[in-house]
Amino acid sequence: LITNQYEVNTEEFFDFTNNKDNISGRIDIVIKNNFGDAIIIENKINAKDQNKQLIRYNKRYPDMPILYLTLNEDKPKKHSRSEINNNFELIEGNDFVCISYKKDILMWVENCMKEAVNFPILRETLKQYLNLIKYITNQNTNIIMKEEMFNLIVNNPKSIDSAILLENNMPYIKEKIIKKVIEKITNQFNETQLPFTTHFEDYGFVHQIGKWNFQIYSYFEGETLYLGFDKKNKNSDYTNNKDVFIKILQRYSNKVKDNSTRENGWIYCNLRAWQNSSWSNRYVNFPEEYFGIIKDIYQSILVENIDMTK
Repeated sequence: LITNQYEVNTEEFFDFTNNKDNISGRIDIVIKNNFGDAIIIENKINAKDQNKQLIRYNKRYPDMPILYLTLNEDKPKKHSRSEINNNFELIEGNDFVCISYKKDILMWVENCMKEAVNFPILRETLKQYLNLIKYITNQNTNIIMKEEMFNLIVNNPKSIDSAILLENNMPYIKEKIIKKVIEKITNQFNETQLPFTTHFEDYGFVHQIGKWNFQIYSYFEGETLYLGFDKKNKNSDYTNNKDVFIKILQRYSNKVKDNSTRENGWIYCNLRAWQNSSWSNRYVNFPEEYFGIIKDIYQSILVENIDMTK
């Protein structure tokens, strides 16, 4: 990646000879500017320290900071940061800094998400990366909650019956939550002035605008929320715009399906914003997030300037 001021290289290979020895290696990430400064990042995930690894980086880029990035802020081994024969050792805080995915990168991504609130594609990408960081650093909410529930039941055996009762009633509870979410979404659209006619039918929402020959449609099926484009009536033909629709939906899902040529078929996706949310987030935040997605889709359609009436 190269900009006017910075250059970012990955897997940068170096091989040179100085006055004392031959030095070679491959640096995970190097960030440089136009003034000759550089930041060295050693991305150490499930890999062992190599002999004199940080020493070699330091010799390749003298006096430049080295960030030693691990999952949990581990320290580099002595054989990586020292030369025993020369009685030389890199000092933490002076020659290198230890940072972690668990704390530093996670916090950085969370701050980036705040700045990206008006950029849906970037925001969703950061959200997926945040989930990945939590998973690889064992901060996944499901893992933590499973352990907490297990300890609660083990310490109080009478809770076993309550847990089984709760499990048996979870389908009913989830269905009631979805109905509450639908109610919130309905109120959200009723209180706004978007040029949509929005109504709820068959466990889903239909969003229509004037003479458009298609409609934005979503529906809940079990724990999945599908979102897509459908023809407005049986005589409509919107397939000439399907490439645009697919491109728009790809912002919100890794996989978009095109069944527009089939009878009663449509172009749709499994909405990632719902699928990857906790139930508490679905209930509290998702109605507003869904409204934002529909608004973004509407604005994207206007930008594409497609023929929407044939």
